[in-house]
Amino acid sequence: MRDLGPTPDQAVGESEQAALLWGRIEQLPERQRDVIYLRFFVDDSLENIATALGCSIGTVKSRLFYGLAKLREITNQEENRDGMAGTCEAESIRTI
Repeated sequence: MRDLGPTPDQAVGESEQAALLWGRIEQLPERQRDVIYLRFFVDDSLENIATALGCSIGTVKSRLFYGLAKLREITNQEENRDGMAGTCEAESIRTI
């Protein structure tokens, strides 16, 4: 039987990318961070997020939009500072 899991090198790379992404998410304002966490890490619906946070669906969408835009901005700033343009991790944030 063949193991279909990631290789050790792939697992380390994914772990490093996750840590880098989470560090960027932590830079967001709390309200944006909460919505992004609930939407992408918990995979919650917009309706459930609105209920959990006590706000409208429109507010959830707005926080999500501006939070993702801020993540892209942070990523671009870090790429320019560190010369990391073209990494797979950076591409994944741009496509969110």
